[in-house]
Amino acid sequence: MKKNKLPRKKDKTFVEKGQSNFFSENKYLILLGAVLLIVGIIRLRLMNIPLERDEGEYAYFGQLMLNGIPPFEAAYTMKFPGTSFMYALFILLFGQSAAGVHIGILILNVITSVFLFFIAARMIGNAGALVTALVFSLLSVSDSVLGFAGHATHFVVFAGITGIFLVLHGIENRKWKYFLFSGIFFGLVPVFKQSGLFYSVIGVAVIILHFLAGDRKNFTMMLKNLAVFIAGGLIPALLIILLMMFWSVFDTFLFWTIEYPFAYGGQVPLERGISNFKDNFSYIVDGNLALWVLAASGIPLLFFNRRIRKHIFTLLFLLLFLVLTFMTTVPGLYFRPHYFISWLPAVAFFAGIAIDTIGRFKHKNQKSLPFQIFSLIILIVAVGMGIGKNFDYLFKEDPKAISRRVYGLNPFVESEAIGEFIQRNTAEDDKIAVLGSEPQIYFYANRVSATGFIYMYPMMEDHAFNLSMQKQMIAEMEEADPAMIVIVDINKSWLRKANSPLNIFGWSSGISSAKDYEMIGSVELYSNTTLYKFTPVALENQPVSQYRIRLFRKKA
Repeated sequence: MKKNKLPRKKDKTFVEKGQSNFFSENKYLILLGAVLLIVGIIRLRLMNIPLERDEGEYAYFGQLMLNGIPPFEAAYTMKFPGTSFMYALFILLFGQSAAGVHIGILILNVITSVFLFFIAARMIGNAGALVTALVFSLLSVSDSVLGFAGHATHFVVFAGITGIFLVLHGIENRKWKYFLFSGIFFGLVPVFKQSGLFYSVIGVAVIILHFLAGDRKNFTMMLKNLAVFIAGGLIPALLIILLMMFWSVFDTFLFWTIEYPFAYGGQVPLERGISNFKDNFSYIVDGNLALWVLAASGIPLLFFNRRIRKHIFTLLFLLLFLVLTFMTTVPGLYFRPHYFISWLPAVAFFAGIAIDTIGRFKHKNQKSLPFQIFSLIILIVAVGMGIGKNFDYLFKEDPKAISRRVYGLNPFVESEAIGEFIQRNTAEDDKIAVLGSEPQIYFYANRVSATGFIYMYPMMEDHAFNLSMQKQMIAEMEEADPAMIVIVDINKSWLRKANSPLNIFGWSSGISSAKDYEMIGSVELYSNTTLYKFTPVALENQPVSQYRIRLFRKKA
């Protein structure tokens, strides 16, 4: 005889689903699809924006791996290789180009927005969820956070939001497999970017918060879920360690990703860090001021939302989410614009809370329809102001013009032509060297570096390794005997400091006068134009800019 199962006790973790403002649940999904389609079209229009330095690094690492060369063997970086693995996948699927990389970011962004919608639907209802997805999609494509570029923070958000979706699904369905896969995604976060570790803390906090705010009798179940979650979280790091050991690059990996970052991260004093935050945050907010004001208003309005306030777990989660995602921007105190991408899901959440709370206000026992209409007007105005201010960038401005406007006289637009020139003038197995922090040139040229130092910044910084790094780079280049050397005479490609060692400059100054090399090209950057000197006549008869890139080929 079949036993009757006891009814499962209602979980009060999430808000009641109920009837959403204005529309049925299916109609909200249709609206979500429309939002993602529009933002997807915008991203497709921006897909040919040239790769910048970080993108060039990930693309070059991905290219090396697809060619059978493991990370940290032919190139060094202080970042874990998770983002580079994803770039390798994008290149494999969508082609070896800036467009191929950016199509991958588009897909990643859409998936993130969808999961964010479903998380917000659990927390604040469908209306707030749609606003959350809309605001996140608009802010994350904004040029004020360099959203068009494939920075590691996009991958951090993707893995972190997916992990939150899965752990909440595990809580709701009480199945261990969701905790395992959630742990794996949270474990991927620091593999994409070390500072993303704060997202992983969110996962642990969610499990513990649910126990404290819910049925405290299930302590054993909480421990089991936590153990499965942590086990999943360790898998990505263990796989990376095993791969580095298998490829015999573990010692190099350990130095560049653990030892060196401590020296790098301690360079900015607190006072300068505060200044960095003020300058960069004001720049970010200026691009979409109304949306940021809307999100800020969501913090106090959270405590007026009776529907959310009844669920202590949801209330605590939202506040914790806001704080911990902000913490991902703090390490190093640099506060660069793209660091804030990892905070945008929380910012979008509170914009959704603001609209949902306003839409649920009632005057005595009257219906809330007037407030719903008012909240919709607020949303339309905030979104409209953001789109209006960024209209040219979103819909009209040429991709290369965007790169020049955002990055100034950094040679990102020129790197593709330089890479193609190198490719035409070298053999496939030739090694090249770029004396400058322009790893995107290696990617465009599809040539292997003669040295693992694809950035000059580490050897210019104020730490104990700078001189030894310069000596190591010189030794590696002399041993590799590169077929072509590119010298980048642009300060932003070096960031030389007053106390930087000068060994590398003394060594490189001899290249132009050495009998072994001849200058075969030069690229001169000006504020309104670029001169490409790829013929002997052009080299002899054109002016010389203070922002230039010189190309030297080894004589036969």
